[in-house]
Amino acid sequence: MDGHNIAAAPGAGLKAELDKLAKGCRILEIHGHGDRIYGHLAMRDPEGRGFWLKRHAISLGEVFDWCDFVLLDLDGEQLYGDGRQHSEWPIHAEILRARPDVNVTGHTHPFYGTIYSAAEEPLRSVTGIGAPPPRFEDTLEFIDTPALGRALAAALGQANTVFLRNHGIVYCGATIEGAVDAGIRMEEKCHQMLTVAAADLRFTWPGDEEIAAKVRSTGGPRYRNNTALWDFYLRVLARAEAQGDPALSHARVENVKRV
Repeated sequence: MDGHNIAAAPGAGLKAELDKLAKGCRILEIHGHGDRIYGHLAMRDPEGRGFWLKRHAISLGEVFDWCDFVLLDLDGEQLYGDGRQHSEWPIHAEILRARPDVNVTGHTHPFYGTIYSAAEEPLRSVTGIGAPPPRFEDTLEFIDTPALGRALAAALGQANTVFLRNHGIVYCGATIEGAVDAGIRMEEKCHQMLTVAAADLRFTWPGDEEIAAKVRSTGGPRYRNNTALWDFYLRVLARAEAQGDPALSHARVENVKRV
């Protein structure tokens, strides 16, 4: 569905937020979340019309600016934007419908996270940051119907990350910063655990009380929406772009109409 602009064009403030979301996509790309043209971030529309979703057929690293997002309502009707929507739009719609505290959602297939999505062992944390994510067990197929989206949202519950069995990961947050960081940290934890599983060493694990205490000390808005950490991610992205990382586009992939 291309160019069916039922809704009005985004204003300057929303365009700036979508440009920020585009940077979030590119940050995820250089932190191991790229999978060809698959994977997507979405953001709740501040005017209550639904959500903005990365358009289909480009990679996370090829998301250039606000024009690379399409506006959908929560039933999947495309209201604005050039380009097709991802078939797994119900992931975002149903999480946003179920979780008013969430404004940004992501679904990607990072290397270690995708491997670990098939593991039956809970995802422990070497450093004790965060409880093991829940798992969505219903199917390994695309989450491309509202019913599957609702089942996934139920599996996520009040957590910010969830495994999709033999498929990938989903993560979310109140802000772009929080959601992107949640995705990066989940992939890092999967890498750690797979390294532990392959190592011929004896490891100690933090106990439940220690994990709960660390979650309390690192789980507030100061950490979830850490401006200094986001600025760090932006600096890393700027260096990757300046060095010509081939995963990152230098211009829009196709001529997208600007309004």
